[in-house]
Amino acid sequence: MTGIRFAQRRDGLEAKLHGHSVEELRGRGMIVGVGEEILPQLAELDEAGVQRVMLQWMELEDLQGLEALRKAVGGLGT
Repeated sequence: MTGIRFAQRRDGLEAKLHGHSVEELRGRGMIVGVGEEILPQLAELDEAGVQRVMLQWMELEDLQGLEALRKAVGGLGT
């Protein structure tokens, strides 16, 4: 399982980083970015041989954000 910091727009993402940089969180193995930045990170894991990824979504009240993430990754895994 890996954490994710996702937003639909850059300004929304900055608010979710909690003082950390994108590079720092990615260096810790997290998936971080706006919509179009998520798929390449998942593709890197696929290329490394990872067969399944569980993303830890901690913003339990943000169902709109979760739906936006679903749209961003499309039909991956289906």
